[in-house]
Amino acid sequence: MHLPTATTLTRRQFVAATAAAAFALPVAGLGADVPPVFQQRSYYLCFMRMPTFGLPVWKETLDDAAADGANTIILWMGGAFRSKKFPITWQWAKEHENVKADFTRELIAHAHRRGIKVLLEKPELKAVGKDGKPVAEFGIGCWGWNLCPAKAESQRFMREYAREMAFEFYPEADGLFIESSDYAICHCAECGPKFFDHEFAFVRDLSNEVWARKPDATVVVYPHYFSGAKLRFAFAEATASKQPFDPRWTLFFIRNELNANFNDVRHWAFSFALNEPAVRTEEVGAVNLNKLKSAGGDYADTHARYDYITVNHFADITDGAGTKGVTISNPDLAFARVGNSSVTNLDTVTPQLHLLAGGQVDGPSLGIPAQNGNTHFLQCFALRPQGRDDQTAAMKFALEHQNPFVTGTITSQDGGAYPETTHSLLTVSNPNVLLWALKPHDDGIEHGIVARIWNQANAPAATRLISSLPLQTAQHLTHIETLINAATVKDGALETTIGAQRMETFGLKPGRP
Repeated sequence: MHLPTATTLTRRQFVAATAAAAFALPVAGLGADVPPVFQQRSYYLCFMRMPTFGLPVWKETLDDAAADGANTIILWMGGAFRSKKFPITWQWAKEHENVKADFTRELIAHAHRRGIKVLLEKPELKAVGKDGKPVAEFGIGCWGWNLCPAKAESQRFMREYAREMAFEFYPEADGLFIESSDYAICHCAECGPKFFDHEFAFVRDLSNEVWARKPDATVVVYPHYFSGAKLRFAFAEATASKQPFDPRWTLFFIRNELNANFNDVRHWAFSFALNEPAVRTEEVGAVNLNKLKSAGGDYADTHARYDYITVNHFADITDGAGTKGVTISNPDLAFARVGNSSVTNLDTVTPQLHLLAGGQVDGPSLGIPAQNGNTHFLQCFALRPQGRDDQTAAMKFALEHQNPFVTGTITSQDGGAYPETTHSLLTVSNPNVLLWALKPHDDGIEHGIVARIWNQANAPAATRLISSLPLQTAQHLTHIETLINAATVKDGALETTIGAQRMETFGLKPGRP
């Protein structure tokens, strides 16, 4: 679809024309005092596919993105700038507005004025198809060939092209999105099952060059360099690599599928370049440091089994200095092996997690044989690099990943208007205290509502539960909703102090509107 050259363009027109994709959805209309839910809120723009859009349109697009709360933009730049070293790369696009007059630097500057970081995307790494012949030219609104990453010349071309784009043309950009092919791979003898290992060499080298010049640059990469999983693309199947993960990388969400029955023990493995790793995982109502008690952890020194740990919403692995790490959000699996742990030994040295995809870990006589005959398993993950360990941030990240937004129209009974920017039935004042459940009382709504809150901090936390309908009374309850004692209500809000790492339940009776 092409639109005529214009100085203004509505967001609806732009999205319809470009099929722009938000890989981390922004929250529209945030009030000044409401923090955003996602740390990175991004739009992915196919810059090289829009031949008629001039600078004013792109500026307006970024203005709209800023109004939506976005703080990151990815510009797909393959063939979208007049490369001096490789002019063949933009001949197909020489009539595009942004190629005729290279305004990308000015657009990056405009993005920075609006508080938006800009990441430049490189095109995929001439490959061999499954038929043993060189691949044909391919593209959707832009044209080129898949390249073979095992060829030194392919690696040289991609490095020099990416360097020219990132360091000479647009050094003001805030980082890179290094895309890997999601529809085809090279089937030559050199690549074989090692396609992503060869490609990873380029990703690793280019990332190091970017960080050497700009240590705080954002570099986004694909997850199939690290998982070792079976992959299915539009035109091919492949096996992922199992390379060490650098926590400075930012990853896409990971969607893994097993499409066959199995009766052995299988894992999804995540390896990280972290010295003296500290692994924390969520148990049922607790977050454990997976070390022995004598080493400052939460596992008993004796009379314990160490081969598998419980993983609920997340696992968090941090280096021994507490300066960098990774959070793995895990909505689907229950157990993991830390490093090379066994029944009698808890491995606290190897920076690796093996999340249990399935299998009878205690042999054929226990558990469910052959997955009860099932042949399809969907197991998703999301990874987030971090600085120091932050349990609250890790849990919030996992909840954001596993509980996507639900939207709908809300109409008041009397026709009155809701607040323009934000409205919440219940607000928790302490950022380390999370609202874990909100529901009608088990004995009926006439008994009010029940809120369960969880203090993620390692110290007691004073907090207020503020209702949009001022509270009349509140009760401290057990988790099965029997009365412990009356709770304090002051100025229509519950006031309480909750112990370190504790979860508490309260019954609330709001007044009527």
